[in-house]
Amino acid sequence: MLAAAGFSIRPADTPDKLAALKAAKQHRLIRRQTASGAIAFLYADAAVCRCVYVGDEQAYQRYQKLAVEQQVAIADQEAALDTALDSPWAYDWWAVPY
Repeated sequence: MLAAAGFSIRPADTPDKLAALKAAKQHRLIRRQTASGAIAFLYADAAVCRCVYVGDEQAYQRYQKLAVEQQVAIADQEAALDTALDSPWAYDWWAVPY
């Protein structure tokens, strides 16, 4: 989802980069200010991609929007499943005594 939001993927392709990646907080978006004063968001993933996702404020805003959209989609799926399980035919399969 980070890449879809516009975050760049920076691989830890040297031993020094990999060591720095492993030392970073993992699987959390961290807000940093660069030397030029710009805001950057970093997401370290040493376990899966062995990379750091780097994004600016716009990428972060797109990520937040995508995350909300994903939560809504999951809630809709769960509601549909609940509705399906509430139908009369779905009750009988687990209510029958053995």
